Amino acid sequence: MITTRISDYRSRLSHFHATVLNNHEPLVVTGSSRGDVVVLPAEDYERLRETISILKDRATMNSLLDNRAEHYHGSVKAHTVDETFNDVLESEDK
Repeated sequence: MITTRISDYRSRLSHFHATVLNNHEPLVVTGSSRGDVVVLPAEDYERLRETISILKDRATMNSLLDNRAEHYHGSVKAHTVDETFNDVLESEDK
């Protein structure tokens, strides 16, 4: 994670903007008494929000854990693409 002071951030805004977007590395901008902020690409922010949403959803997490256990124990049944997406394919036919 890159860190810079707010005064440096202001004077080199374009540089930091490009760096954050190109490297997908968060930038911490330290302020005086007001606190710090983190700058990151909007795409990365949306992914974080989605991850948090999934982690907060108990049913989804239980399903993921169950699937992981099935995979680990070798009890996962292989499916064809048609079997996997059967409900989607059926709805397209209607």
